Amino acid sequence: MAASRVLAPTPAALAQIRPTPENRHRWGSVWDATELPLPDASTDAVIGRNALAPLGHPRRLLIDIARVLRPGGRLSLCEPLLGQRPPIDLDGLNRHDLTQVARVLAGVQPAAHAFTVPAAVGNARLAGLTDIEHLTDTVTTRLATVAAAEAALHAPGPAGESVYQAISRSLGAAFARRYADAWRATARQRPLLLTTPIVYLTATKPEGS
Repeated sequence: MAASRVLAPTPAALAQIRPTPENRHRWGSVWDATELPLPDASTDAVIGRNALAPLGHPRRLLIDIARVLRPGGRLSLCEPLLGQRPPIDLDGLNRHDLTQVARVLAGVQPAAHAFTVPAAVGNARLAGLTDIEHLTDTVTTRLATVAAAEAALHAPGPAGESVYQAISRSLGAAFARRYADAWRATARQRPLLLTTPIVYLTATKPEGS
């Protein structure tokens, strides 16, 4: 590759996410309104993971990716489809409780829950990319111990807020404690399975463009 740049979710990188009304306590990206730090037609390939789903305006990033790719250059992305993620079956919580949690998480990650394959393909096409292909798969994470369940529940998300913190902020501390108790109680009985559909998307910048 002619150039290689990596944006990792370090504290320094996350500090660049401005707390605007669109991404306060929500997923966001420095690329929502910032150009990639690369010259035009300077890169053979762009490879990304979870790059489009967090964005309120993913087409902007795809347009900028098309800008930095050389003619014939390739884009390869792996994106979660959180809007298709099934709810976790937890002991001690009813369907109404789980629906409330789903609404909270969709509100914390609105763009990620709205992200779909047809929209991604359409935005890639509008960005001038061609030979667009996609493959959908499923990733299952198995949390086999109480410690693993606790770690997943309290792990900071891309905007720095954990699932537990988001639920506590939106539904109250008492509900958050009951939710955490349900995670622990379920993990003592059986592994928790977190199932996430994902899509692999590839595209090409046309020769001569």
